[in-house]
Amino acid sequence: MSVFCAGGVGNKEYLMQRAAEFYQKKSATGQLQAKVSPAELITYISSAYTGIQTCAIVYHCYNKNPIAQMYDVRGQHRVLAKTVNYLLGAEE
Repeated sequence: MSVFCAGGVGNKEYLMQRAAEFYQKKSATGQLQAKVSPAELITYISSAYTGIQTCAIVYHCYNKNPIAQMYDVRGQHRVLAKTVNYLLGAEE
């Protein structure tokens, strides 16, 4: 069984599927100099994405944390994408 078993259709699953496809394609051609294993990458994406979701919900629902005013979900997703690219060895 592959570590890339994202069977759902949500945003996190979509991200994990695309990262897995990219990882496998580029690894097969030798174009990828990944800094982590496939399993580490997938668990990192899952943890980071869940953390972004949780913080967004808590900050925007309760709005009692000073960070809530500056928390930008889209910005956090851009940072996640850049981090995943870095871990894959696909820096811009």
